[in-house]
Amino acid sequence: MQTARLRRLIRLEADKLANDTASIDALEPAVIAATLQALTVVESNDSVKQRLALVLRTQLTKEWISAGDLLGVFYALSALRCYDKTIPGDMMAHAVQRLVRSEVAPGGPYMSLDKTLSAEANASIVCFLAGDAQLPAAERYAAEATQRMLYDLKPAKARRLIYLVAPALPADARSEVLRIVRKQLAGATSGGNPLEVALLISTLARLDDPAECGGLVDHLAQQLNNRTVVSGRLFAVPIQPRPSSILATALILEALSLCLAASKPKPAAVSNSSYHHEVLQRVNKRLADLPSPLDASGIKIWNEVVQADKNHEIVLMPRFFAESLRADPVTSDEVLAQLGEASFFCWIATIIYDDFIDEEGVPAMLPVANVAHRISLGIYCRLLAGSPGLYDFVEQTYDRVDRANAWELQNTRAEVTGSTITLLALPRYGTRMVLADRAFGHAIGPMLVAMRLPYVRPSQIANAQKALNHYLIARQLNDDLHDWRDDLRAGQLSAVLTGLLRDAGVTPGVYDLDTLTSQLEMYLFRHGLKKQCSQLLAHVTHCRRALYLSGLTVQPGGFGRLVDALEASAREALQIHATRQAFLQSYTETDE
Repeated sequence: MQTARLRRLIRLEADKLANDTASIDALEPAVIAATLQALTVVESNDSVKQRLALVLRTQLTKEWISAGDLLGVFYALSALRCYDKTIPGDMMAHAVQRLVRSEVAPGGPYMSLDKTLSAEANASIVCFLAGDAQLPAAERYAAEATQRMLYDLKPAKARRLIYLVAPALPADARSEVLRIVRKQLAGATSGGNPLEVALLISTLARLDDPAECGGLVDHLAQQLNNRTVVSGRLFAVPIQPRPSSILATALILEALSLCLAASKPKPAAVSNSSYHHEVLQRVNKRLADLPSPLDASGIKIWNEVVQADKNHEIVLMPRFFAESLRADPVTSDEVLAQLGEASFFCWIATIIYDDFIDEEGVPAMLPVANVAHRISLGIYCRLLAGSPGLYDFVEQTYDRVDRANAWELQNTRAEVTGSTITLLALPRYGTRMVLADRAFGHAIGPMLVAMRLPYVRPSQIANAQKALNHYLIARQLNDDLHDWRDDLRAGQLSAVLTGLLRDAGVTPGVYDLDTLTSQLEMYLFRHGLKKQCSQLLAHVTHCRRALYLSGLTVQPGGFGRLVDALEASAREALQIHATRQAFLQSYTETDE
């Protein structure tokens, strides 16, 4: 089916849904909102999503969470999470208490107030808690009950059951359920009900097998063009007292959207992935060609860096920055690849040297660090042979990194003896620029990309460097915020840990590590997290402002996505923190 025609059908169904939701029943948003997770192609439908979320928030009262239909409650909570990302703490507290009262055994399965067990209800609970908790007993019950019931139900009812439980099915159960669904493909297209076809399309997509949906989509499109009247009653969702055609519209819309998503060409990021792989193989070959035992040590650290670089930033940073430029970059793909190689070798040296600075270095790795350092400088030297001013910048950056490392070694170490730590004067990080100095080797590639642009002005270069400074600071603060406990036990007074110690009123002296960790955790929960995240977000703001003032980049771009990810991480931490505080307060109040 042509993509343009599919988009037109989606818009028509979305418009129908937008016009009808004013009359939705109080429980229908739970089902409708869940179907709209797949809807990313109709921007005008945001108002529908917001309206549904508002109804869900109103519906999810303490009384309804405590006594409502089990499937309905957790279907509604899952649907709300699609839009709010995190559930308000008081709602979560009531949901947890409901689960505790409903469990047959710890971890499930869970029964309704009338003491009955339902595959759909247990599946909805598994889906709601996915990522927060594993419920193997509930998952197993939902899968086994589903497979038993499929042989007893008529095909239409079987499809509806599978639609509800498919997201919670483990891999081994999915293969069996998928086999049964495939047997129903012919029967689904023999009738004239588009809702039945839509359910089958969405189920195949939910079971990770959208390949067989092509003919079904054509059949569904033909039915919709014939303006077949569809009733939501055919779906017969257990939580629906009065199913309507609005639900049918949403289900059909979901099926069309899933098919459109499956038909889209692969995103541009795939080319970055291929490029990243090529650069990694170049680095790997260089290391493998080193004489023994340097080759084995080199490959070992290569693997460690590859595993740690989750977003491919080490290799792709120059390319990400080039993607963000307002004008076409003059730096070729081959030069960007060499900049990525130099960055990777620089990172190898940095990691090994850092281990020695932290008194955790392995002597056998020191020669690898020295070799990687020389290779990195050698690549820059060859690339910039005709631009001595740019190579001077590279050398100045390496000097800048060395000065920052020396400052850190002298000022940010505390003595740890057994279970105690001795704190003397806490370091002063000031503007935290030392964090950028220490990591600026990571920014050499982007800076060279900017400095090679024709007609670029010194003020533009200065703002680009300022933006990268603030990015590196925010990046380090994000890492420190996750690692402060490990840093404390290692006696490494990071910027975040130093801020927590100072703000919590910790004075010089000898402290028990367990006691001090608990004290800082309490302070972090009450006050510290908000302050630390606010500081991180301030550097993100400074980064974006400097990029804007440089006039070199546009948003969004490759580098802009890295900045966005840091902001999202901080805001998510704040949201989770607020939810936990509300949860504890509400849980305590309802427990009294």
